[in-house]
Amino acid sequence: MSPIPPHAANEAGGWWRKLPPSLALVVLAAYLSAVALVHTSIFTRAPEPLSFVVAVELVVLVPIVYWLLVVRRGRARPRTVLLAVVCSVLGARLVLPATHRSFVTGARFFTFAIELGITAYAIWAVQRALRRAHDDGSEGDVVELLQHTLAASFGQRAWIRAVAMEIATFYYALGGRGDRPPRGAVTFAVDASSAGTMAAGFGMVIVIEAVVMHLLLMRWSIAAAVALTGLSLYSLLWLVGDYRATHRRPVVLDGRRLVLRVGLRCHVVVEIDQLRSVRLVSWRDVPERAAGYLNTTRPGQPNIVIEVRAPIKVTTLLGLQRTTQRIGLRLVEPQRFRDAIVSVAGGVLPGSDATTDAVASNRHATSS
Repeated sequence: MSPIPPHAANEAGGWWRKLPPSLALVVLAAYLSAVALVHTSIFTRAPEPLSFVVAVELVVLVPIVYWLLVVRRGRARPRTVLLAVVCSVLGARLVLPATHRSFVTGARFFTFAIELGITAYAIWAVQRALRRAHDDGSEGDVVELLQHTLAASFGQRAWIRAVAMEIATFYYALGGRGDRPPRGAVTFAVDASSAGTMAAGFGMVIVIEAVVMHLLLMRWSIAAAVALTGLSLYSLLWLVGDYRATHRRPVVLDGRRLVLRVGLRCHVVVEIDQLRSVRLVSWRDVPERAAGYLNTTRPGQPNIVIEVRAPIKVTTLLGLQRTTQRIGLRLVEPQRFRDAIVSVAGGVLPGSDATTDAVASNRHATSS
């Protein structure tokens, strides 16, 4: 998938620089009048109706003014109104006294609906992009498409990867389609047997622990019990999403571009020229746990280890990035994968010792 054009990223990330001074004056006037009203004796005499007036002024009228002065004139995209609404709700909570925030508290459900709307929009955009990728033969990776969609709306932000992985978890867990590799690319299925065992084992533990802890916490705090149950349900959802993603996100070799993906746990793009070696391994010669080694099959063991010339950043759980130089994978056909890499590299892998690789391959064949 092609990266986001620099001008598009700058446009999405720098929309706030185009805000007109008139908007700042209107917002400043709204908040000054609201603060002044809250601190008058009139507000003390009739707090309920006046708190409603203040909430409407800040939560409803300010976003409307933002739409009229900014979005309608083409200075920002319509989706930025969602951010204006969220900021307005937070602003109203700061202005109003704690005992008179009933309307703002009700607005939380509105912000929750906004979050659901963003999620639904992102999934709809991904489905449309996947269909387009299928028609023109280009790559359609769900996680990358989610990052592209969110970055086009909100700019390049550090939280984009985390939100994209969050939405991808729901997408795969609830039966989303698989990725579409580029036309003519070679795919290699990830061995999902260990992922299925892990999902089943951890799932049983989570269910038993959730039931026991919920009953215990109910005696002291209902909120804590509900929170723990919700966290447990999300953990189960993630396990299902990761297992389904392991089946639906194969490793892709597209020309001299290698896309390594393992469920929702690993994603990185490596050029063939960056590779130092690709070794077939068994349980006898897997690398020891070290800072520069990422085992994507944990708690299982890899059957192939890829080493690059220089450390690279790999996107892992929850969109976090980790710097590593060796990556352990478990593929259904590791020998075919290595043969394809060597073939693309011109017979000898760049920077690798052909004799050493041959010995490792023979040792793997003998042990298996």
